[in-house]
Amino acid sequence: RTMDSPEENEKIVKKIDTDALTKRLFYQQQERSKQLEEKRQATLKDNETRLLLSKKKLTRDDERGMVDRVYVQQVVKQENQKEKNQKMLEEASKSKNTKVLHSNDITEVVQRMYSSEVERRKVKEASLEKKYQPPPAKKVLTSDKLKEVNSRLYDSAKEKKEQTKKNLVTKYLSDDRPAKKLNQTQQKEMAARLSAKP
Repeated sequence: RTMDSPEENEKIVKKIDTDALTKRLFYQQQERSKQLEEKRQATLKDNETRLLLSKKKLTRDDERGMVDRVYVQQVVKQENQKEKNQKMLEEASKSKNTKVLHSNDITEVVQRMYSSEVERRKVKEASLEKKYQPPPAKKVLTSDKLKEVNSRLYDSAKEKKEQTKKNLVTKYLSDDRPAKKLNQTQQKEMAARLSAKP
């Protein structure tokens, strides 16, 4: 057998490592699945056993114990929690660290927390509006621009109208128009059409 190059040796080692890793992961997964199945089977057997035991009738003492466990102990626990909360409130109200604020102090706090914030927002809004939505610049018309506007709106429209009128007169009222000649058949048809009573 010939000596393999270092690259080929590395490929062989990588393949061997990969195969070993794959086998190890596969067997670990198989072992986990087996353990989970065994645990599930044990749980099923426990449930079956409990079900069989639960078919027997409860004695009065068992019933009282269950009611005590399910209801009475929970009620007692809730009452203890209420008492504990009440004591904490009383201790907090008796605490010497509590600061009593006078009306001036309250007004100052409200001013600092609310009014100054409202003012700050208004200033910010005004600056943003000025930056991103400035008021439109006012346009001032000089006399030359005014004459130009009048000329464009009135004089040019007047000239256009007069030109249109001239074109229509030339087209329909001109003496230069060639007369349409009718042959004898067309003349008879027109005479019959005009003389016909409606």
